[in-house]
Amino acid sequence: MENVKSLTEFWQIKALLGTILSFFAPIQLWILVLALLILIDTGTGIAQALKYNRFSSNYLRKAINKIITYGLSIITARLLEQIFATTMISKIVFGFLSMTEAISILENLTLLGIPIPNNLVKVILRNVKIFGLEDIVKGSMEAREQEKEVEDIIELQIPILKNEVMRNLLEIKFRVWLKILKLIRRSIDEERVITNDILYYKMMSAYEISITEIRDKWEEYRISKECIEKFSEWNSPRVEIFLQNVKSICYSDWSIKHKKQELLNRVVALLYQTSLDAYRSEADLKCNRYKSTKM
Repeated sequence: MENVKSLTEFWQIKALLGTILSFFAPIQLWILVLALLILIDTGTGIAQALKYNRFSSNYLRKAINKIITYGLSIITARLLEQIFATTMISKIVFGFLSMTEAISILENLTLLGIPIPNNLVKVILRNVKIFGLEDIVKGSMEAREQEKEVEDIIELQIPILKNEVMRNLLEIKFRVWLKILKLIRRSIDEERVITNDILYYKMMSAYEISITEIRDKWEEYRISKECIEKFSEWNSPRVEIFLQNVKSICYSDWSIKHKKQELLNRVVALLYQTSLDAYRSEADLKCNRYKSTKM
């Protein structure tokens, strides 16, 4: 009798599992793809956090929360599809979640120093034909407008410089600050509760990271001391004003969202001014060399 009961319970479990599998059968491949993307995103996220000394248990907690949230989204989509007899909802949900993870992975790789084509996300969007996906992702892309401005400076303004050493100096600085922009945005977004002190600490920490990395890169590429000193003469006063503005914004009464936007805008404004300082430094170096040849 006990064997019959056990057999009955076994078939009940099997039937339950069969129902669950049939519920997700049409989207099993999507689930595997999304799971792989989450795994890669978590791994690259931890790697970049370790690189910038920002790793904590929050990363593992976020991964668990993400899996729960994504799981509920998938279940909800499948339930709606059962009601409306369509598969379009799953495609939109999986497309959005997969694109979100892909963009996050690209950001992590950029922060790790791996070169990623600037327009890669746009290429993906053009080739992934899922109804409504581009409009959904567009909102998250708008948050990266500041980064696009820095990319434009690198591509359009730096080549105008005639001094090759000054071009290298400036491109190194901008490449590092492009990563810092991403770091600042993600660092603020990751905090559930952020005080004025924490915000100011995050900004100053990002600034110190940039200073260290820029100096190391300048040394690696053998940027001349003369160019660095002449550039610093023009740029250092602007940086001091920038740091004062950062402190003022961090301790203002604005909302965190407004503060973040203002801080990122200040960084971009500083970089525009930095490009002008490079032009002035180049002119000074040219003038000094002309004078030395005359003498």
